[in-house]
Parts: sequence; C-alpha cells; structure tokens
Amino acid sequence: MAFYLTLSLYILAVLGGLILMISIRRVPRGTFNRLAVTHGLLGIGAILSFVLVKNPDPEAPHYLLFAFIISGVLLSGLVWRVPTAFPVKIYFGLFALTFPLFLFSPSMLVNFLLTFRYTDSLGKTFDLGNRYFIEEQQAVLRSKSTLRYKLVRKTGIYRSTIARDIDFAGPVDSIRVLELSGNDSISIRAYRIHNTYVSTEIDSTDRTITLQPARKNVIQRNL
Repeated sequence: MAFYLTLSLYILAVLGGLILMISIRRVPRGTFNRLAVTHGLLGIGAILSFVLVKNPDPEAPHYLLFAFIISGVLLSGLVWRVPTAFPVKIYFGLFALTFPLFLFSPSMLVNFLLTFRYTDSLGKTFDLGNRYFIEEQQAVLRSKSTLRYKLVRKTGIYRSTIARDIDFAGPVDSIRVLELSGNDSISIRAYRIHNTYVSTEIDSTDRTITLQPARKNVIQRNL
C-alpha cells in the first residue's frame, strides 16, 4: 500500500508544481517564505531522525524525508513566481530532477523517497548468483498470506523480470539455490522461520522457475 500511496503523492506534487508555475502570476514573498520555512523544518527533522535514531531498520520508511522531498517538488514550480534570489530558485529547481528518475524507474523513485536508498525494491532481496535475484513483489494490499515474490535479472542499472507471483506460502527468511541449469531453469529452496514460545520451527518450499524468454512466467511446483 505504501508503494502506491507514495507514488500517487509524488505525482500529485509534480502536477501541483506545474499548475502553480503556469496558473499563478506572482506569489507574495511572505507567503513563499512561510512555505520555505516549513520545508526547511521538515529537512531538519529528517536529518535529526537519521542522526538520533540508533541502529535504524534499513527497510523502515522515513516519512519526514518523504515530506521534505515532496514539499521541495511542489515548491520547485512555485519558486519561479516569487521575487526571490536566483540561488533559491536553483535550490528548489533541483527537486525537479527527481522526475527523470520517475520516468526511468518508478520503483527506484519510491524507494529513494522513503528510504533514501537508490535501489529498486522496497522489500527483501535475495541474491541467487549469476545476476539473478528474488524480490518481494509489491501489492496494493499485502499480508503474510498473500505475499508474492518475483525473479529478476540485473545487468548494471538495467533489470528484467523473469517470473512474477511466486508463492512460497509465507514470508521468506533465506533462499538456497539447488540447481541452475544454464539459461533454462533455476531450482531454489526458500526457508521460513516460525518462532513460538517453546520452539523455533523451520519450513521450506522448493520451486523450479524456467528462465527461457518464451516461457519466463511459467512456474513449476515440486511436490
């Protein structure tokens, strides 16, 4: 849910900035200064959250950082209608540079907005070797019972999705490659850890995924 909400708010901020730049002829300096101060306070709050929080969860979203960037995107359009110093215009104009990233990879943008990390997955990623990765698949409504994964292959900054909707019957803690048959298929075993008050149980699920482009979305289940 956070993925689509973040993406929607970013698009609204971009559209809002464009509308403000086109429709408004002139904005009073005082009004803009108050908005800029709010933007600055969000930035200070984001910095303090990075500095003061010890051992933060790397996958936890940073909402102050998100609000700081979104407000900068919105003001990047408004600043050109304000009688202010040119360096200020340049500063807010830099936030508009996030738009090319949105065109290149919306998932990278969302991850950058929420975590300040330039990666293309918000969830867990498992390296299978040979540039193959298993990643959590984004969904509008996600729960442990509906969690799905996808197999991707990365080459530099480019990536291709080999298979989607891979079901491991729950959240995965680790993955081991059983066999990689050239460019034909890959067999993996996913492990899930269940902690109870009295014991720790480990379950596993095997999957064989074809790697051929013509059948890249076919998933076989080993019983």
